[in-house]
Amino acid sequence: MDFVARGVASSFGAGLFLGLAPAAALAGPWLPAALVLAAVIGWPAALSTSERPLDTAPLPLRRTGFVLFALGRLAAAVAIAGTFGRYATPAQPVLGALGLVLVVCAAALVSLPPAVIRVAAAVVLACLALVVAACFAIAPVAPAVAAPEGGSVPGVLAAAGLLSVCFFGTFFGTAPTGRDRRGTVVVFAVVAVGCLAVAAAALYQVGAPRLALSPAPLVDMLAAADASALEPLLTIGVAVACGFTLLGVLRGLRVSGILEVRLVAAAGAATAIGSLLVPPDTALAAAAVLLLGDAAFRCIAVRHRYVRE
Repeated sequence: MDFVARGVASSFGAGLFLGLAPAAALAGPWLPAALVLAAVIGWPAALSTSERPLDTAPLPLRRTGFVLFALGRLAAAVAIAGTFGRYATPAQPVLGALGLVLVVCAAALVSLPPAVIRVAAAVVLACLALVVAACFAIAPVAPAVAAPEGGSVPGVLAAAGLLSVCFFGTFFGTAPTGRDRRGTVVVFAVVAVGCLAVAAAALYQVGAPRLALSPAPLVDMLAAADASALEPLLTIGVAVACGFTLLGVLRGLRVSGILEVRLVAAAGAATAIGSLLVPPDTALAAAAVLLLGDAAFRCIAVRHRYVRE
C-alpha cells in the first residue's frame, strides 16, 4: 500500500500538467492515442531504470549512461518546478519555481511518515477526479469559427515521445521486487488511466486547438467549464503532485562517494539555475529526449548482458 501511494504521489508532474499542451499541438484530436502509445513506450523504458546493467560495463559506457541519467532527471526537475510556478504564481512563475525547489530540498533531507505520503496520493487523485468531473459536467461552448484540429501520424509519434515522461515517475528509485513489482503495475495503471481521463476531458471541454495554446492546461479546462471557483483546489493538487514528483527526482540521484546532503544541495542549485534560464516547455522536451535516450542505452546494455550470459 505504501509503495503504491508513493508511486502515485510522485508520478503526476510536468508531463500531465504541462505536457498536454505541446502534445495536443502535435497530435491534435489523436491525443489519447498518443498517450496510449506513450504508455506502451513508457513501460519498457521506465522498467529499464530499475535495471543496473552498467555496473559491470566499461568506464566510458558507465560515464555516458550517467550523463544521460543525470541530465534527464535535472531537465525533468526544471520542468516540474516551472510547471508549479505557472499554476501557483502565474504572474511570477520563476519565483514559484524557486520556492518549490527550496521546500523540496529541505523535505529531501528528512523521512516523511507513510501517512503523509498516503494523504498526498489521495489529494492528487481527488484533484484530477475533480477536474475531470467538472469538465464533463457541462457541455462545451462551440467556437464561433472552427479551428483546424491538426494532428498527423508523425505528430502522434512525437507527442507519444514527449508524454512518455508521464510514466517515468512510476519507476524512479530502486528496483522493485516481490510484492513491489505487483504494486508497480498498479501504479502504472493508475497513472495511465488518470492521464487518459484528463486528456479526454481536455479535448471534450476546450478542444485540441485551444489546448495547444494553453500555458496551464488544467486551469483553462476549469475556466471553460465555468468552474474557476475550483482553481484554489487545483493549485493545492498541483503543488502536492509537483512537490512529491520533484522529491522523487532529487532523491533518485545517486553518486557513490558523495553524501546525500551535498548531492541534494547540488541538484537543487542546478534546478534553481535551470528554472531561471530555461522555460519549462523546453526543459520538458529535453527531459523526454534524455530519459528516452538513457532508457534505450540501458535496454541495449541489458540485452547485451543477457546475450553474453
